[in-house]
Amino acid sequence: MDEKTLKDFLSCHVCLETFKDPVSLSCSHNFCSSCLKKFWEEAKNRNCPICKRKDSKDDLSVNFSLKGLADSFAGRQTGGSSETEKEEKRLEEVCKKHRGIPQLFCRDEQRTVCSVCEFSLHQNHKVVPVEEAVGELKEQLKSDLKSLQDKRNKYKRVEKTYDDLVQHSKKQLLSTEKQIRAEFNKLQQFLKEEEESRLAALREEEEQKGRRISGERKRIQEQISSLSDSISAVEEELQKDNMAFLSRYKPTRDRAREQSSVSDPRLLSGTLVDEAKHLGNLAFRVWEKMGDQVHFSPVVLDPNTANLRLHPSDDLTSVTQGDTWQQFPDNPERNLKYSSVFGSEGLTSGKHSWEVEVGDHPDWIIGLVKDSVDRKGKVFASPEYGIWCLWYGDGKYTNGAGETVTVETSLRRIRVQLDYDGGKVSFYNAEDMTHIYTHSDTFTEKLFPYFSVGESGGAKTSEIRICQTKNRLT
Repeated sequence: MDEKTLKDFLSCHVCLETFKDPVSLSCSHNFCSSCLKKFWEEAKNRNCPICKRKDSKDDLSVNFSLKGLADSFAGRQTGGSSETEKEEKRLEEVCKKHRGIPQLFCRDEQRTVCSVCEFSLHQNHKVVPVEEAVGELKEQLKSDLKSLQDKRNKYKRVEKTYDDLVQHSKKQLLSTEKQIRAEFNKLQQFLKEEEESRLAALREEEEQKGRRISGERKRIQEQISSLSDSISAVEEELQKDNMAFLSRYKPTRDRAREQSSVSDPRLLSGTLVDEAKHLGNLAFRVWEKMGDQVHFSPVVLDPNTANLRLHPSDDLTSVTQGDTWQQFPDNPERNLKYSSVFGSEGLTSGKHSWEVEVGDHPDWIIGLVKDSVDRKGKVFASPEYGIWCLWYGDGKYTNGAGETVTVETSLRRIRVQLDYDGGKVSFYNAEDMTHIYTHSDTFTEKLFPYFSVGESGGAKTSEIRICQTKNRLT
């Protein structure tokens, strides 16, 4: 576009001068705002001075894109303040032919454009004043900043949980070590070597899991540091002047969004010491090496799954509900909503059975639970949710599916029997082997022994205990 054509394009058809505060009518013709108002007052209508079409717009706003182009062409200054002059000196020359501060920003190409020589190249683009573009882009970057801050907070919460896990793991180490020593003190001196061997295994596991947590915490700390750097960079960019901000906006935004897309931190499973491995059937396994027979518990409780209200015994064969909440970390394995605890070993095939002594305890549930059951939210002790059980409460027995189970005498000792491959869970009165009921189903994942204990009230029996035997039960 030559200079004459550009001049004609930027001239008002009323005053024949370069536009001042141009407005655009619905017919797309442009005029100086003051010229158009004066023309309409004299004509006593709102018709276009060129095509005579009546304008349909209620409010005529200044066309800032056209104004910037006209002002630049006419050599008019838009600011005039000393601050603007200082800023203009700091800015690099955008166009070699036309000096001055760019007043327009192309949204399609995400850059400033020269109002004189480049405007015609952006006729079909979304071109807005720089101030408007900066405002919009800053709002976008503020949103990215909020995402980064939220992400960092999530990592900090997980880091805090890992701190709790480390502290609890240390307590487990001390508690488990004490119990191991108590068991070995019952044996003769020649068992000392076996004792030290198991203590070494315990310490090695704690150290190994400690290293695992340390490595994960280091990764989280690095991510927090990286997020903090990105947040600082975004906050720094938001303080810069317009052109400096625009020159670094895209890489800063890309970096912020890349950091925001990082997956949320998750706690690793299996980070606590496996107390069941070290304490479960400890005496039996030691005596087995000596060729003698000792008492054996077919099921060992996993304290890492115990609800905060439950208190597993030192040998992990019984559990009671306490009056206070214990300070356990929220590891992924732990049951939070209900007073339940799982057995330590999952079952995926074969036949298994064990007996549980309930005495006169007034509120309990025993049976099996699938590995994927929700341990944090609301579930019901029923096959629909992956729990196959016998439930006693309010003086009656139910099968977990809402159906009452009739028994001839009150149950004090119950036998749980699983035929995994046959898809059956059966319950018996262990005192006379009377069949209570059998639930048939198809099992597709690992099952764990399940125990839920309510308040004992005034009952003589306050705990639910897994019965021991002199022989392994299969």
